[in-house]
Amino acid sequence: MAQDKALIQGLNDKFSQAFNEGNAAAVAALYTGDAVILPPGGEMMKGRNAIQAFWKGATEHLGDGKLTTVDVRPLGSTTAREIGTFTFCQATPRFTR
Repeated sequence: MAQDKALIQGLNDKFSQAFNEGNAAAVAALYTGDAVILPPGGEMMKGRNAIQAFWKGATEHLGDGKLTTVDVRPLGSTTAREIGTFTFCQATPRFTR
């Protein structure tokens, strides 16, 4: 299980780097083609194109994003459930990318 957590944290680190670079395409590439996201207070987004559009908007208004793995539970030989946190700062007029 420690290997699973390390693997997922490595993917989260790639996500955080791409997010902080404003690279929504690289963020979306970490999702499967049929992935679904449920943004807080928003509509369900289905598919990589919709996910990329969502993260493009987010990267324009947020910065210093960091995904941190808290817990991982295997659900089978190729599937796991992760609980984690995503922290970020809201962009201010002096925020630059």
